[in-house]
Amino acid sequence: MRLTVHRDLRPLDPFLGWSLVVGVVGLLLAAAFFPFGAMPPLCAFLLLTDLPCLTCGMTRSWVALVHGDLGGALLWNPAGAALCMGALLGALYILARQLGAPGLRLESTLGERRGLRFGLVLAVALNWAYVVQAGKV
Repeated sequence: MRLTVHRDLRPLDPFLGWSLVVGVVGLLLAAAFFPFGAMPPLCAFLLLTDLPCLTCGMTRSWVALVHGDLGGALLWNPAGAALCMGALLGALYILARQLGAPGLRLESTLGERRGLRFGLVLAVALNWAYVVQAGKV
């Protein structure tokens, strides 16, 4: 895989770009100031099956990460911590593009894309196994 810089990529749609940036900032502010810790788990899958779902613990993971507790975020839900960091990096990239920075393009072969898909499915399965085993919901 190769990450290349392209100055000729068409600009992002301004409405979509700014909407995504504002949305991510809103989520991060909610994680920082809303009292999620005082709320009981609201997962319907958990209530019906007594097993945590794929996303159980993600909100608490975001809250922990926004408050600077990387270890706590990883303990709640490793995928949640990765998703929070990815959302922040994505918002920073979109903000930079909105302000005129060149675009980035990831170039990959078909085999690399297939390997990436397999790795993503495996990571989701391992994350769910961790969440079920940890039982921290």
